[in-house]
Amino acid sequence: LSGQEDVVIGTPVANRGRVEVESLIGFFVNMLVTRVDVSGRATVGEMLERVKQQAVAGLRHQEIPFEQVVEMVQPVRSLGHSPLFQVAFTWQDKFEDRPELEGLETEALGMTPHVVSKFDLTISLQNAGERIEGGMEYATALFERETMERYVGYYRRVLEGMVAGGEGKVVDEIGVMGEEEREQVVKGWNRTKGELPEWSVQELFEEQVRRRPEGVAVELGEQVLSYAGLNAQANRLAHHLRRCGVQAETRVGVFLERSVEMVVAMLGILKAGAVYVPLDVEYPVERLLFMIEDARLGIIVTETRLQDRPPIQAIQLAPREATQLVRMVCLDGDREAIKEESGENGNWRTAEGELAYVMYTSGSTGRPKGVEVEHRAIKRLVYNAGYVEWKRDEVMLQMAPISFDASTFEIWGALANGLRLVVAPAGALSLEQIGAAIRDGRVTVMWLTAALFHAMVEERKQDLARVRQLLAGGDVLSRRHVGEYLKNQNGNWLINGYGPTEATTFTCCYRMRNFEADWRNVPIGGPIGNTQVYVVDRGLEAVGIGVPGEICVGGMGVARGYGSNPALTAERFVPNPFSDGGERMYRTGDLGRWRKDGTIEFMGRRDEQVKIRGYRIELGEVEGALREQAGVKAAVAIAWVKAGGDKQLMGYVAPEQGVTLTAAEVREGLRKKLPEYMVPMVMVLEELPLTANGKVDRKALPAPEADAYKTRSYEPPQGETEKKVAEIWTEMLKVERVGRHDNFFELGGHSVLAMQVISRLRETLKVEVSLRDLFARSELADFAGGLASAARPELPPIKRVERSKKLRFSYAQEKVSLIDGMEGTSAE
Repeated sequence: LSGQEDVVIGTPVANRGRVEVESLIGFFVNMLVTRVDVSGRATVGEMLERVKQQAVAGLRHQEIPFEQVVEMVQPVRSLGHSPLFQVAFTWQDKFEDRPELEGLETEALGMTPHVVSKFDLTISLQNAGERIEGGMEYATALFERETMERYVGYYRRVLEGMVAGGEGKVVDEIGVMGEEEREQVVKGWNRTKGELPEWSVQELFEEQVRRRPEGVAVELGEQVLSYAGLNAQANRLAHHLRRCGVQAETRVGVFLERSVEMVVAMLGILKAGAVYVPLDVEYPVERLLFMIEDARLGIIVTETRLQDRPPIQAIQLAPREATQLVRMVCLDGDREAIKEESGENGNWRTAEGELAYVMYTSGSTGRPKGVEVEHRAIKRLVYNAGYVEWKRDEVMLQMAPISFDASTFEIWGALANGLRLVVAPAGALSLEQIGAAIRDGRVTVMWLTAALFHAMVEERKQDLARVRQLLAGGDVLSRRHVGEYLKNQNGNWLINGYGPTEATTFTCCYRMRNFEADWRNVPIGGPIGNTQVYVVDRGLEAVGIGVPGEICVGGMGVARGYGSNPALTAERFVPNPFSDGGERMYRTGDLGRWRKDGTIEFMGRRDEQVKIRGYRIELGEVEGALREQAGVKAAVAIAWVKAGGDKQLMGYVAPEQGVTLTAAEVREGLRKKLPEYMVPMVMVLEELPLTANGKVDRKALPAPEADAYKTRSYEPPQGETEKKVAEIWTEMLKVERVGRHDNFFELGGHSVLAMQVISRLRETLKVEVSLRDLFARSELADFAGGLASAARPELPPIKRVERSKKLRFSYAQEKVSLIDGMEGTSAE
């Protein structure tokens, strides 16, 4: 029930070994702490022997007061919890050979309710002749009666199974759940099969082209393409790529910023029967070169203006064997050649089991790993999945980087269902820019990471009010922010979306319009269409309702695997023991438990992987990059949870003897290897604290709030602008003070906090400032100095005039042509 293999319980003992009962000197009840190892595949006989040895050894020392044991062990104490254990077990035997003692034990235990009643759970059993009888006492703040009744059933089945199987029975093989409950968690809540056409992603889009050729498919500002226009442009690129040698499942890189052209490129690659591989233009050169080589890219689609970026220059200058003669297809530079191609659909058929894209995520080995996703996995995400309503009048906002799998939902969810896809401007957006994109695009469906959702609720809640279906997730949603958002949303849906990249964006979703006060955590919901979710123990056996276990995913959304890493693929993509068809399931490494309503509550990780601001990060990769920095002897990385619940990636390093290191130097070196979201706040220590067995003692690492990571001497801010900026930084970063030479990101700042800072500055100082300004000049004095010339006067409010919907488009020239007039224009 705990998901643990090292179990500690407490047992009250009478401690009368050296006292004559007849003297009735007094009552000597003591709590005996017993620790039992239940790991491995022990037989019944072996398990009984383990427990016996521990119990006998403990009883030899029962006279040692429990308080003295606590004093010696010095466990971490928490208010309201008993130290060392939270579950008690009491046993009362019959004293048939000593009638004068009959009932004494029961009376004694009854006299000390403070001993046995202050725990989370107490199990009391007694010998009743031919039977064993007893009961359970539980904390009602933690458990419901229905749960306890279920636990009693589990306990009976384990005991019955041990007796029936004999001493040679393996304990782990004893079924805990009853047939009805097992049927519910394995099959009942996984009946999600829905009808899906046997089409590829591009065929889903082409069906929408046939249905609504004149409908707007994608737009960015004044740049608008209809479904027919987008189809023709993507077809021309597809024909051009085929002429360049692209065939079925050829990997094609996409090195483009967020734009209409990016959507054209991704669709064109799929239409050519190929596989797109997102290459984030902001990634460091070394990481991109690894991805290009690992994915065996022969062609990269880009634009001329991006060819002077370091990654492209490095590709062109690198030896042939390093880059496999990568060919660049420039959408603008090769425009004339592409325009000469046919705008008609090609005759290349793509099966639903073929690859659609390869997306790279953080890897525990120090290298990113490429997740291979097939067409059917995307189709199951965006077609008849049940977690969102794909109505024709809905408008989707495309804001996620294409290297982040939320873009799969945004782009193909819109284009496969005939929605209008509004592409946000390229680059990092401020909260105001996100709000403007929602307002100007009349957005009704969008996705936000948990951290960005929290920031928008705090700073721009009014902009979210018009979004009819708001999906958020990628990390645990704050109960406070969810409650605040749902308070005045006029019937809009908030959807908590959960799922790893290996299971294609969403696995579970929880739709809500009302806040439930009894939530410990906001549920992640149940499986979406054509998806199965299992909560299992270490032996991959299903666990019951309320029991923690690893979340595993089956169904059409499961990826093919990690392309160049068959060993890791075999470890994480395993045969599905609950399926009869030889299917696989993906072991997420996430912990969760079923709720009685068929939804799942997320409970964290079972390994060193963390989720920060929607990105999945392997601490092993961060630690590897830290150790590779010049002068670093040892390093460790953790996810530090701040007081408000915000998570911060933190790196601790110890320098080699005689070497002087600064946090700024280490971070600068990391930026050459890791994307910005993986660069931690850094603290330099003389030595890393170690445990008795020589491992890094993570609990002994100093807390960042002590400001021990600062390397610059404090100099107070000068002038009104610096003081105001310092005041905002201090509030947002939750630090004691900020000096004029302190760096925003070295103090723990990150992209979402930067958005909030920009929002506060615009509101307070009335200045025009962008996120790029803060990233480029992150030292307080430097940043504040750049604000002086950015001051703007107050502007009168602008009256917004909605554009008329009476628009028609001309497709022959593949550009938008206004036929009817407009009733008005957008003043904004």
